[in-house]
Order: sequence, then C-alpha cells, then structure tokens
Amino acid sequence: SYLSKNAAGVHQEIANWCQVPKELNEFWDYSFSDYFADVLPELKGGDGSFDQEAPQVSSKDISGPAYLPTSIMLDYLIRRCAMAGVWTVGGNDGNNDDCDSPPSSPSVPRASGENIHLRFNHEVLSVARCHRTKKFHVVAREKNGGTAARRSFDHVVCAAGTRTFPRIPSTVDVALRNGGYTGTILHASECDFVTRPAKRDVEGRTVLLVGDSFAAEDVALQCVRRGAAAVYIASRDGGGVASGVRWGTDVVRVITALPYRVVRGNGLKCQAVYYDEHAGRYVRNRLEPQVRIRDVAAVIYCTGFETDTDYLEPELRIDPEGHWSARGGWRMRQNALTKALGNVMPGHDDHVNTLVNCGLVHPNLYRCSLISNPDLHYIQSNLTASWLDMDVQAWFVLSSICDDCYSTQMEHMRNDTQRWLEEALQVVWLRYGMDPAYQTEFYSSLPPRHWAIMGGNDVRYFNLCLEQTEFEIRLIARNALISNYPVDLGDGEYASDNTLSPIGKHVVVQAHQSYVDRINDVMAFRNKRYASKFTGVISMPFFWSSMNTDADLLREVQRYNSAGSEYIC
Repeated sequence: SYLSKNAAGVHQEIANWCQVPKELNEFWDYSFSDYFADVLPELKGGDGSFDQEAPQVSSKDISGPAYLPTSIMLDYLIRRCAMAGVWTVGGNDGNNDDCDSPPSSPSVPRASGENIHLRFNHEVLSVARCHRTKKFHVVAREKNGGTAARRSFDHVVCAAGTRTFPRIPSTVDVALRNGGYTGTILHASECDFVTRPAKRDVEGRTVLLVGDSFAAEDVALQCVRRGAAAVYIASRDGGGVASGVRWGTDVVRVITALPYRVVRGNGLKCQAVYYDEHAGRYVRNRLEPQVRIRDVAAVIYCTGFETDTDYLEPELRIDPEGHWSARGGWRMRQNALTKALGNVMPGHDDHVNTLVNCGLVHPNLYRCSLISNPDLHYIQSNLTASWLDMDVQAWFVLSSICDDCYSTQMEHMRNDTQRWLEEALQVVWLRYGMDPAYQTEFYSSLPPRHWAIMGGNDVRYFNLCLEQTEFEIRLIARNALISNYPVDLGDGEYASDNTLSPIGKHVVVQAHQSYVDRINDVMAFRNKRYASKFTGVISMPFFWSSMNTDADLLREVQRYNSAGSEYIC
C-alpha cells in the first residue's frame, strides 16, 4: 500500500467536524460504543484531562455525540485497524522517517503481521501495465529523498480519494492578487482554526468565502463560533449546500456573485456570473447589481479539490466527466416535476455527463473495477454514507481479486453499468446534475419561486431528496450482496420485494433525516441525536458550540455516561 504522489500534506482539517452523523459511518465490527469504551479508560487521568474521581466507564453501551471532530474519527479508523491486527497502536511519535509508519495522528500505529506490507511515507510516481505479462509495474519512492523502486503486481487498487490538489478559482484569484488585496487568502484545506486563521484573525472581522459547498458551511460555522462580525458566502449559482440551509443568524449572508475587483486594499466588488459558451468560461453578468463588501480580513476558497491521476498511464484513467448516452427509447418515469417540465428527452452523445468524481455510477467502471481492465480497481465515494460505501467497495474488490465474484466479460459489465446509469437518470436531482438538457428545461419552465427551486420546507422537495438518498443506499446494497458483505442491506433492485433490508432502510431514513435537520437549522444540526444501526445506542445530548477541543468532548462523554439520567447538558 502506497500513498499517491500528491495525496499527503494537503489537508489541515483536524480542527473541523464531520458533516454526517457518526452513526452513518459506524463499522459493523467496531461500534462507537466499543471505541468510547476503549478510549475513555485509556485517557482518564492519563494526562490530567479527566476528573480522577469520576466513576470508571465500563458499559459497552457507551454513547457519544452524533457528530465528532475529524481527529476523533481518524482515531476511530486507526483503532479499528489495530483491532483487526493490521496495525498496532503506539510505539512511534510520528516524527521519524520510518517508512512503515503513517504520519502523526491521535493514535500512531505500526504495520503488523508478516504478510502486511504498508509503505506510508512513499509517493507513487507511475503505474503502467505490461501487455505481455499482464502485470502492473508500480514505481514508488520514499518521500524524503529515497531511491525510486519498481515492483510488479497482479492487481492495483486506486484508493487515494478525490481530494488531492486544492482547486483555486483562477479568475477570482488573479483579480485579488493583481488588484493588490491586502487581506489573507487561503484555501479551506489550510484552515484549522488553530493556526490559520486563529480566533484573533476572525473575531470582530469580515470574512468572504468563495464557493457554497460543505466546506463553506463548515468554515462559516467556525467563523461564527469565533465571533466574526460578518461572513459572506459568494456562490456562482446558489446551488450548493451552504446556500440552501437556514442560517438563523444575520452574521452569515449568501450572495450569488463573485469578487472581481479590489477597492482600497481590502474592499471587494462582487457581481453575478454566467457561463459564456463562446469564451468557454464564466464571465460577469454586467446587467446584475453589484455587491460591495468593505474591510474584508480574509478570503477563503471553499472550492473543492482536483483529482490527481497523473501517476496512472492514460489507458488506466477514468474520464473525469464520464460522457455517455442513454439508449434509444429511454423515458423518465412520472415524478413531482413531470407536469411542470413535461417529457424532457435526454441529451445525446457527449451531452449527458455523469456526476463528477465517480460518486455514484461511472460509465468507465463496473461497480469498482475498470471495464477496460478489470484488474484495476477504484475505491472512492461521495455518498452520504461514504464510509459504509467504501467498506462495501473494499469487500467487493477483495472478492473480485480472491473469488472471481463477477463476470469479467466486457459486454456484461457495460450492460450492467448502462442499466444503473439509466436508473440514476430517473432520479430528479441526479438527472439535474447529469443532463444539461434537463437543467436548461428546469430553469426555463419553472418560475423563480417554484418549490423545486426554493427548497425550504416543501414536502415535495424533501421527497425528491429522499429519492436520491434511497438510490445511493441501493447502490451500496447491490455491491454488498455480490461481495458477501457481513451486513444484510438488501439487494438494491427496484423489481425486488427485498430491495432494502431493515438495516438498509434504517440508513436511508437516518441519512435523509440528517439532511433535513441540516437544512432546517444549520447552526444546531450537530446537536441532533441518532440511533446506531448495529447496537441501537442513541447518541448523547450535545451542544456543539460548547466544545472547543477533543479533550473537552471526551470529558463530556465521560460525564454523560457516568451521570446517566441525572446528566444535564
């Protein structure tokens, strides 16, 4: 196992919090009750963080908050690997160059077992396939000046994720830097809110976030929490998650406009943009009113990441856009928008695109395996229950390598992928992102204040969101079934009475409810409570804004589980 060339050293998000409840990311073989039972006795009093007089926590039904910091989730992952015998916890301070040790983390593991060969501090330079031997040649080297070495493998699994290079909005960045902007410019991946930007850089100041993704939502919450006077979220089209939620505070304001000019060092002029097909880029819409923002202390790009596949030879890469066409005769089933939009025919040839970064179904992949070369596999996910998805994908890849769990006939793989692509096209919000023809009809036929555009509390809007969530979990269930995953999620098929099992339905309901909670009150959604799909344990009452460090949170977990019914949040 190797790190890809650019996968390390990019993310500084240890101070940030997860976007979904821990219950959606809980593993079947290591529950969060198990985790807290492990970590609380270990930390209690060890460094003075916990009350020495508090009762020992021993119950396997220990509960914690629904939402956890990414640092604790990382520790949860590492301890699960340690439990499985892949790593041993401890024994390394994370500051040496041992090639068998990962970067510093809350619990630093070591590779264990004579058949496990992990190389954490390596970078992959190239992956190529020899057509004569049918083997993959992987060239890698240690990061700190090591010599490149080539090894051969029968299978390669690309599991480096989709977040490699920070995506910088070039037009905005040039305008700021050439315009003499005097404030701080950061990408969201550089924000840990301990060193950059610290409370002193945010408190009482104005911050502009470019982009309205999950990162914008999280950074905006952190800024509000640290006393920012104003937080502007500059969106290109208002379609991101941070634009669709109720903020419940006057501190945060969403504008559908991007900065294009610097005024007196730290003032900014913003204006709406549109995509100019002739220029091939977004340009200012000079007919729209300008938005002027004074005294902007920092501009933070919440614009996502570019995926790095340069280490793969071209024939092993998947097309980032994933162009494909629906088969003749395909028609969309009746839905809540059929009456308003009519029967919109899908685009043809290269005019229908799958979702970016293979988050659902990709025309180059049969489930996780490259159709043109099934010995190359991709594990990555953009689904709500992403850890469950990737765990199932890992089982599928393992089954395909060891057990030949599926037919590698190219026609079969292409037909199955095409079938699920067309099923995805039946889901309104997925088709909106896949089919430009549908998106064009959406905005040309619906009035500006239509429920599908406004979102909000309309039950029809949330039903369409539920439809997408159910489709996502059915995708996971179909892979779980074929790979003999230890948890029964159902079979995922529309035509089956067993489409989703009770656990599968539990995941759908929980994922959808967490989305509704977020939309209804983004300032307090992390205070909600959910039940574990495996143990039934309900997350503890929690006020997210009151927790400043991991030690604070774990101290509160211990207090709750010790106090029981007498606990006061």
